[in-house]
Amino acid sequence: MPSPSSPPIDFEDTETSFASVPTWQLIRSAAVLGSCAFSPPWLVGKVAAAYAPPERQKGLFASARRAAVDAVLARSLYPHFCAGATAEEASRVADRLAEAGVGSILNYAAEEAVEDETEEEKRTKDPDAARDAAAALFLASVAEARPSPREGRPSWIAVKVSALVPPLVLEKASAAVVLASEEAARIAKSDLPLFDRGALACDDAFNRLLTKALDSKQMTEAEVSALRRGEERLRRIGAAAAARGGTTRVIVDAEQTWLQPQIDVLALRAMREFNRPLTSSSSSQPGGPTIMQTYQCYLKSAPRRVAADALRARLEGFAHGAKPVRGAYLAAERSFAMRMGLPDPVHGTIQETHACYDAVVGSLLDGVKEGRAHLLVSVRLFFSLLLFF
Repeated sequence: MPSPSSPPIDFEDTETSFASVPTWQLIRSAAVLGSCAFSPPWLVGKVAAAYAPPERQKGLFASARRAAVDAVLARSLYPHFCAGATAEEASRVADRLAEAGVGSILNYAAEEAVEDETEEEKRTKDPDAARDAAAALFLASVAEARPSPREGRPSWIAVKVSALVPPLVLEKASAAVVLASEEAARIAKSDLPLFDRGALACDDAFNRLLTKALDSKQMTEAEVSALRRGEERLRRIGAAAAARGGTTRVIVDAEQTWLQPQIDVLALRAMREFNRPLTSSSSSQPGGPTIMQTYQCYLKSAPRRVAADALRARLEGFAHGAKPVRGAYLAAERSFAMRMGLPDPVHGTIQETHACYDAVVGSLLDGVKEGRAHLLVSVRLFFSLLLFF
């Protein structure tokens, strides 16, 4: 986002676009992106193996190998993808970007990898302590969010729901959401996108179906309570952002498909509560979304899910906040689908993903033109392509 005193950024003019970036940093970025572009993704596999739990690591020098990996990553991949390990480090990077007329999204990368936990860790850890700590950090991010370098633009905070709700609970609840959505569609005898994967999440009738589905999925009282506490954590974050009078927006990050249906429900409920119409005249504060939902367009279901949320927003009169992205869990999605005997949820080629992304953006732009939606499109991919090619 350019500052008011700067001309619009022309991404074809790489000399101007990257004038504030040292040459050595551009070289490092090109090397990082080139390494990550190999297929199959050998680099990702090597790093994941190095960070596996100790009991899974083999060899006498496992700890030394991990220390070496830490040292290499600290000077290569980490500074390319991460702004810092602390809020202070991230703030310094955000300030440097702002000086160059570029806005930033503050993203506390809290995401639990349950497959890396031992059975003892799962049994003994406090399920709420880490969630409450993550919620506190997200709330602090809202409070510390930097204003955009361009006047009138909001600051952005990204939230991972799996940091607020135990992933195993999200997975069970997501299965219940799918079941309830299918039942809602059957009762209505309709295949309209309105009934797709819980777009009726705000309706009493759907909530009754969801309660029944939660029971059928054998969720314990403790698990249902954990889900409710997670939703309340997200509500507190949304309320804190809304209290800043439209200057701060919360992006609900997309996650894996086996967690996403329940995340969709929570995000939709939050949008309904906190997103005023863009043309709101009933409030002294500007209208628009406080909550933004993320849609991964490498998923074949993306256009249908976008249509479902857009329809619900139009029917209920709240602003639809949307951030379309390509996607981040390609290897995990295909591995899970193969292991469970499910169809591959991901498009077969990058060209199909690009076409899906373009279609989703086009449909969302229709909502923007009609004053019903707010669209956030990242230029990170375009920057990456410029660096690599």
